[in-house]
Amino acid sequence: GATRVFHVQQAEISQTALTGESITLSCSVPETLPDGPVLWFKGTGPDRKLIYNFKQGHFPRVNEIGDTTRPGNTDFSIRIHEISLADAGIYYCVKFIKGKPIKEYQSGQGTQVFVTGEYQSPGPPQNRPSDRAASRAHHDAHPCLSVLPAPSSLLLPLAAATHK
Repeated sequence: GATRVFHVQQAEISQTALTGESITLSCSVPETLPDGPVLWFKGTGPDRKLIYNFKQGHFPRVNEIGDTTRPGNTDFSIRIHEISLADAGIYYCVKFIKGKPIKEYQSGQGTQVFVTGEYQSPGPPQNRPSDRAASRAHHDAHPCLSVLPAPSSLLLPLAAATHK
């Protein structure tokens, strides 16, 4: 029953971004760990998607923040640009150990990424028009708010007084 120590540290539990923005996913891996690559994945299990490989591959929307070529580097943070709704999910920074095949040593605890379309409307797009209609109907149901008889009746005695 030993407690599991996370050597692979992901600072943020969650991140929220607007579509089109960039987000930073931080990850630090101590240099004391065995030699081997660090990779970023979205999701877990056999269907997980490779988001970034520091050594090879082409990842047009992702760039690394730390200088991973520098000896002793521990910063394996990445920045993802042009976020879209499809980017929502949990991202894991994973340390592997060199070998044939390479084997997974440890994953960070994961950073949940939430993506919102725009500030004013957190709900799904199809709900918006009906919401507006509902608020209009609500407004029409209270005509007393738009037509206030009181001010004119207050003005009548004043008008009569000025005519004398």
